[in-house]
Amino acid sequence: MPRCFLFCFIVLSLSLAHAGSAKGTKICIQKNGVEMCTVDKGFFHSTHIFGQTSKYAMDGLYCQVVNLRVRNLSTRNIFVAPENFLGEAETGQRYAVDRSLHDSMNWPQKLTPKTLAPHETLEGDLIFPLLSSPVRKITHNGHPYMEIFLY
Repeated sequence: MPRCFLFCFIVLSLSLAHAGSAKGTKICIQKNGVEMCTVDKGFFHSTHIFGQTSKYAMDGLYCQVVNLRVRNLSTRNIFVAPENFLGEAETGQRYAVDRSLHDSMNWPQKLTPKTLAPHETLEGDLIFPLLSSPVRKITHNGHPYMEIFLY
């Protein structure tokens, strides 16, 4: 096994173990008539996310799953889609939710796009394939712009 791969695998494993302390904590924010709540579900091997036979299921690839609940408290419609979210690690590493990759995931609770009418709620999981450090902050780049920290 090449040294670089082994070193990267060890660093990722240690990072994932450290980040596990926030697992299960519900955190909510409210801004411009929208409430967003997250619960970090933890880390799953890519075969659990994509399925055993998928071309995306790779040895050593882990995904961080974050449950997201969005509640429209305003009097206007808002559109929520997985590709409007970005995960950011403490190291500055950013993980965009790629729509085509997200659609190929074999995960029954994944977030699906929806226009929320006033007082409607949407809940689903955001899934971030990790390259190195775990996600600490999630940014919604749609309207309204919001940032929520997982821990």
